[in-house]
Amino acid sequence: MREDIGSEGTVGHPGASPLIPATLQTISDGIAQGDEQGATSQLADLFLHHCRTSNDWNLLLQFVLKNRLVALLSTALEALHGLESVESGFWEDCAKALSGLGDEWAVELAFRQTVFSYPEAAALLDAFGLFLLYQGKAGVAADLYAGFLDANGLGASLNSLEPIYIHFAQALLRTGKNESALEVLLQLSLIAPEHREIDVLMATAFKNLRDFEQAISFLRKALPHHASQVDVTLDIGDCYNQLNRPDLAIEQYEATLSHDLNQRERELMLISLAQMYFRVGEHNKSISLYREVLAIDPTHVLAYFFLMISLSVVGRPQVELMKATAMVMWSSYRAAQDSPITVPDVMSARVPLGTPDLERRRIRIGLLSSEIGEHVVGFFLAPFLENYDRSKFQVDILSLRTFDDQRSVYLKSLADSAIELAGLDQFGARDIVQAGNYDIVVDTSGYLHSASLFILATRCAPVQCHYIGFHATTGLDTIDFFIGDSETVPEEFSADFSEELWRLPRPWLARSYSDGVPIAKSMATDECPVFGCFSSLHKLNRQTLHYWGGALQAVPNSLLLIKDRLSGVPTIQNLIFDVFREYGVEPARVTFLGQTFGWQQHMNHFNLIDIAFDTTPWSGATTAFDTLSMGVPLIGIRGDCTSARMSSSVLKAVDAESWISETPEQFASIARQLASDFETLRAEKEQLQHRVLTSKLYDAAGLAISLGNAFEQMINIRS
Repeated sequence: MREDIGSEGTVGHPGASPLIPATLQTISDGIAQGDEQGATSQLADLFLHHCRTSNDWNLLLQFVLKNRLVALLSTALEALHGLESVESGFWEDCAKALSGLGDEWAVELAFRQTVFSYPEAAALLDAFGLFLLYQGKAGVAADLYAGFLDANGLGASLNSLEPIYIHFAQALLRTGKNESALEVLLQLSLIAPEHREIDVLMATAFKNLRDFEQAISFLRKALPHHASQVDVTLDIGDCYNQLNRPDLAIEQYEATLSHDLNQRERELMLISLAQMYFRVGEHNKSISLYREVLAIDPTHVLAYFFLMISLSVVGRPQVELMKATAMVMWSSYRAAQDSPITVPDVMSARVPLGTPDLERRRIRIGLLSSEIGEHVVGFFLAPFLENYDRSKFQVDILSLRTFDDQRSVYLKSLADSAIELAGLDQFGARDIVQAGNYDIVVDTSGYLHSASLFILATRCAPVQCHYIGFHATTGLDTIDFFIGDSETVPEEFSADFSEELWRLPRPWLARSYSDGVPIAKSMATDECPVFGCFSSLHKLNRQTLHYWGGALQAVPNSLLLIKDRLSGVPTIQNLIFDVFREYGVEPARVTFLGQTFGWQQHMNHFNLIDIAFDTTPWSGATTAFDTLSMGVPLIGIRGDCTSARMSSSVLKAVDAESWISETPEQFASIARQLASDFETLRAEKEQLQHRVLTSKLYDAAGLAISLGNAFEQMINIRS
């Protein structure tokens, strides 16, 4: 939830005493003539003897800020104590205005001196606390509020205490002290049970504590009276999403869209609704909603960004729309920059390969990623990072997000250096990447999770390429190459990409033995074949279910185990049963398992199934690796785009092309053939696991060599 510690208005001065503007003009003339001492004396007199309302004070403070008369800060703050009346939100505006002075230490010192002189002035102390919050000193603000309440809580008026409690709770939330914030809010609820901010802040605390049911309860209480119902609705939807119930988030968002919303609110709700539809596998609805946003605002870069993700997984029919969308998006993005984007001549700053100078130095590679950590991309980067030739390459990890988990620390330790870009805007991050003087920058995120493409929209290296994280064209003219293999990016896909396709002479991915996998040993007890799918259910659609339904029909005594965090979503279950009904498959043959905590536990569940099903046109990559690594045959589905070819590449790497289908009929035939000897499959799980672990899928060193050769050749081509 966005915490609002102040109103959005600027400090104004309607209704100020007529004496003040006239005197300020005289003072201004004095400053122009060099009489700053006299001006300071006159201003102090105005603050202390003629400043009675917030309008008076605002007008005087604007003059102080404009002329940077820091010496008057203590006098200005002293005058706050004597104001006769203030408008709603004045103290927030006061803190915001003082934050704008730019001399943090002078303002803080002046506040401390004044608060010391007037220790019981609740509103003055509140202004100080808010100033500290604006300066990012939430812990100091929390201590300030706690000290005031301990000393003056019993003697202060209830009206003066309400904002103290609210801002105290906000300060505690910002420092991660959620239980303490709840205690403060409970105290406030006793003295001001109708205060409108209590419910929202209680919800924020429970959300931070991952008690999403409680958070939803308080958000629903806040919804009818909150100033921004859209913000509260989005928070409710996010809680449902965290509970793996995006279907309930959809209901909440659609209800809010029926209200009278302004353009910004409507766009925000449409994008959020589209994201939830994407999560439940309704990709065409997601695409339609993003296009609706773009019809309202053709320059909405974020809508283009998310639309590209949705278009990347729906197959051949949307390839041309995807390319056109990318072209418009990047044109719109560049046109919206504050100043024209100029492409620096990074080529001339580097020495071409083959020259004596370069032979004496290593090739500089920047890995630009948002997924260094417990993420599938991080797992697939490990083989290169563990095995790259350190005599030939210098590899820097350019991390767009901060990770401090054990795996992140390990991956960063493998590189020559790890540079944190988290918290920087695209311009600051771009400056650092360009300053790295890289020969090649490798993006691993695409349109997922980060702003890496925005950074690379202005060239940062002579060669820029994409690897791993995205499975379609970026459509960005500064990305030179897209790395895949002969299966994922065959020659006939060339027209689908703005990049030049680079095919590794081996599978485009590998896993590392450092990942480790449990021992494959069947734990199935059913006296019939058990099919399964552990892919993310946002890949599920009617096309895939027709493949599955035909296979279950062809093996009538079989069962199906579906495992995913979204397995409990009724709309997804209903879709599955609806399609299966066409094939005479009873619901009793289908079992759903939810999310398991811990990778080892998740992997052990593969021992419950005999044969795995793929999805299309968004096929398995990580799940294909996991399935085969646990000794489970996978029936793949080869489609007509890169996202639909990932499982086929994985299967070819273990010489299992006979398990790849291209039609539902072939899929059912392979299922029937494998299921006919399911007992042997159970007995030979460990043998299949060994075959996979000794295949190209786990040839980490071989992948590192292939990637290194590819990077070197790319640089040669562009030299």
